[in-house]
Amino acid sequence: MGNVRHRPKKWPAGLLGLSILVFWAVSPPGVSSAAEKIVIKLGHVVPVENPYHLGAAEFAQKVAEKSKGRIEVKIFPNSQLGNERDLAEGLQLGTLQMAVTANAPLSRYAPRVLLFDLPFIFRDDDHWDKVVGGPLGKGLRDELTGKGLRPLAYWDGGWRGPYARRPIKSLDDIKGMKFRTMESPMHISIYTALGARGVPMSSAEQYSALQQGVVDGGDSPPVFYKQLKHYEVAKHLTLLPLFKLTVELLVSEKFYSALSPDLQRALQEAADEATPSQRRAQRELDQRIIDDLKKEGVQVYTVSAAEREKFTRAMAAVWKEYEDKVGKDKIQAVLETK
Repeated sequence: MGNVRHRPKKWPAGLLGLSILVFWAVSPPGVSSAAEKIVIKLGHVVPVENPYHLGAAEFAQKVAEKSKGRIEVKIFPNSQLGNERDLAEGLQLGTLQMAVTANAPLSRYAPRVLLFDLPFIFRDDDHWDKVVGGPLGKGLRDELTGKGLRPLAYWDGGWRGPYARRPIKSLDDIKGMKFRTMESPMHISIYTALGARGVPMSSAEQYSALQQGVVDGGDSPPVFYKQLKHYEVAKHLTLLPLFKLTVELLVSEKFYSALSPDLQRALQEAADEATPSQRRAQRELDQRIIDDLKKEGVQVYTVSAAEREKFTRAMAAVWKEYEDKVGKDKIQAVLETK
């Protein structure tokens, strides 16, 4: 990209965000020089009120502190720098510096990351924390790093459950419906196993697709459902944790490897320190937002234990389909994690 020096700018405080995309704005030879100001463009795909963005903002602040002002992180929310596939491609090519993306789009580079998207594989938040923070999480981070996408942290995107233009209280209710999914074959398989149809599309297209009846519903944590205003056109939310939305804070390996060791440490330490509050923000907001949704006229349903068991049994087909791709031993290791 050539040698480009950037004058320090004061970044507006309101820009907090979800996926973190980063362009390299300084010269490769001088990227680790103390005399250079390194500007990272960090992009994501959600609104500034979202915990993705809150985590990104704290990360940016800690990077500035730990690098003693040598690195400035600028955040671009709301898909300003492209969708999650665009961000991942840019990171791998080295034309972008950082991104925060959901796990599923990364499976095209490292298919085994889909282990964390298997439906009902995690018992609760504590179980997920232990798995991603243990050997399995490290192994999948290493696989992505080998593809040019270095994860600095696993962030919590919440539990994804279905919402629709009509009620879903049982497995029978979902049959025959069309659901927007992320661009992931596994997510399409999930709805096929439920007797429904998965329609892959970007989140930016989803509101109009729901409004026009192109799809009947989608799935997301409550915070996304609220902040993306999908409750306006699909007023039925079912509290059924189909799967955990695992999110990665990523840096381009090409960019990272050009940094001096002290600046590499600054990025990693900043990510480590921002992670607990990002996870806490996601979990607390998802809990609080249910009451807000009810005030907006949303009908909220809880699936009975007997019906949840039916959903779980239906997902056995997805586990079978993907056990070779993600590793049958890895699935067992997740289940055995206490």
